[in-house]
Amino acid sequence: MVRTRDSHSRGLWFESRRAHFIVMSYTSKKILSFLLAAVFLLPYFSYAGIESWQKGITLRLRSQPKADIDAELAEIRQTGANYLTITPGWVTDSISSSNVDRKTNTPSDDLLIYTIDKAHELGMKVMLKPHLDLKDYSRWRANIDPLNKTLFFINYKAMLLLYAKISQAHKVEQFAIGSELFKLSSNRANEHYWRDVISEIRRRYSGKLTYSAVFGGGYEELNFIPFWDSLDYVGLSAYLPLANNTNPSIESLKASWAAIEKKYVIPALLKFNKPIIITEIGYKSIDGAAIKPEGNYSNRIDLQEQADLYWAFFEFWRQRDYFGGVHFWDWWPDPNRGGIFDKDFTPQDKPAEEIIRHFFGGVIEPPKIPYITPNPAITPVPVPSAPPDSKEQIIIFSPVDNSKISGEKKLKIYIENKNPETYFAAYSVNGEGGISMKNADPYFKQAVVQFDSWTQNGDGPYSVVFIARDLDGSFIDTASLTLFVKH
Repeated sequence: MVRTRDSHSRGLWFESRRAHFIVMSYTSKKILSFLLAAVFLLPYFSYAGIESWQKGITLRLRSQPKADIDAELAEIRQTGANYLTITPGWVTDSISSSNVDRKTNTPSDDLLIYTIDKAHELGMKVMLKPHLDLKDYSRWRANIDPLNKTLFFINYKAMLLLYAKISQAHKVEQFAIGSELFKLSSNRANEHYWRDVISEIRRRYSGKLTYSAVFGGGYEELNFIPFWDSLDYVGLSAYLPLANNTNPSIESLKASWAAIEKKYVIPALLKFNKPIIITEIGYKSIDGAAIKPEGNYSNRIDLQEQADLYWAFFEFWRQRDYFGGVHFWDWWPDPNRGGIFDKDFTPQDKPAEEIIRHFFGGVIEPPKIPYITPNPAITPVPVPSAPPDSKEQIIIFSPVDNSKISGEKKLKIYIENKNPETYFAAYSVNGEGGISMKNADPYFKQAVVQFDSWTQNGDGPYSVVFIARDLDGSFIDTASLTLFVKH
C-alpha cells in the first residue's frame, strides 16, 4: 500500500531561536500528485547565502483565468519565492525578418497588470522579461539575425518601451531587455542599437535592468556582450549539460557547476564587475535531464533526477557570495499542470518543488544523507499487519509505487507529526532483509540505495516493505510499494 500525507493539514506554528514562522495551510490541486510530492512539515529558516538572493520563479502567463492565476501565485509565494518573473512572448516571422508582433497567446496588458499587482500584494517583487521567438518553434531565438537591423530594432524597441511603461506605472522592480538573442547581442555592429534601446528604457523606467545571456555549447554570448556596463546585473540563461550519463550523483553535478563557474562565470565577474544572477534555469522531470537540460533527452519520467539537479544547484550556488539569485523556469497558472506524471519543466507538485521550498524557505543545515546498499540476503523479518485504527501511519515520500528505477536513488518515508528520532524504521526487499533507515532531517527516515545491485529478480517486480517501531520495540505501522529496476 502507498500512503500519502493529508494535503489539507498544513498549518502549524514553529518556534526557533531565531524567529517565529507560520507555515500557511493550503489545499492540494491534485491529490494524486501528493503520492510523491507531498509536503512534509518543515520549519522554514533561511540559508545564510540564500537569504539575500532574488528567489524567483517564472510564471507562464498567457490568457489563463484570474482565479487560477491567484491560486498559483499563492502557491509560488508559499515556496519562499520573493520574485515573480513574467515572460510575455512576442514573435518574428523568420531569422531574417524585421517584424516584432504579439503571439496569439501573448497575455493582454490588462492581465499582465493584474498579475503584477497581485504578486506585489502577496509580497513578491517582479521581473518582466519579454521573450522574442520565431514562428517556426523548431528554430531558436539565438539565431535571429534580421537583414534590416534598423527596422528590426525600431520594432523591438517599441515592444520593450510598451512594457517599460507598464513596469514604471506598476512598480516592477526589474526588467530584462532581452533573452538569448545571441546573434543580435554579441555582434558589435549592433552595439549602438542596444545602447539606444537601453537609453530609451532608462528615460521611462527607474528600476533595475538586466539581460539574459546564453553561454556554452558554441553560443558564447555571456562574455561578448558589449553593453553590460549599461545594465545593473549580468543575467545568465544557464542550460548547460551537467552530466554524460543518466544517473549522475549530486557530487558529480556540483563538480560540473564548479567547472562552469571557472570557465564562464568567474571571467565574467572579473571582466564586468557586476552582480551575477541566473535569469533562467530549469530541468524537465525526465531521465537524462542533466545531459540535455534544454530539451528532451528521453521520454522517460525521472522525478528524482530533476530533484537532484535542483538540490545540486542550491548546494553549489549558496556558497558563492557574489551570486545574486535565480529565476527558475517554470510554473503554470493551471491547476492541472505538474504532478508525478508530468515530464515538463515545472516543479509543481513534484519532489523538486519540495527542494525549492527547502532552500527558499531554508533550514540552517541541509539533511545528512546516509548511503546504504541493500543486502536482501539478510534473515527475513516478519511484518505484522497494521491495526485498522492506527493513528500513526508511514507515509512513503519516494519513490513512486510501480515506478521503474535505476542507479542510486533514495527511499524516504515519514510519519506525520512524529520526530524520526523517536522511532526505528527498516525496509525489506521481497520478504528478505531488515535494513535500517537513518534520520535524514527533522522529519524523514531515509536510505540511499544502489538499485543496480538488485539483480535477484531481474528487472522485477520487487516488493519493498517498510516497518516502523517505537524505541521500546512496539509496532507502529507498515507500508509497502512495488518497484521495477531498469538494468
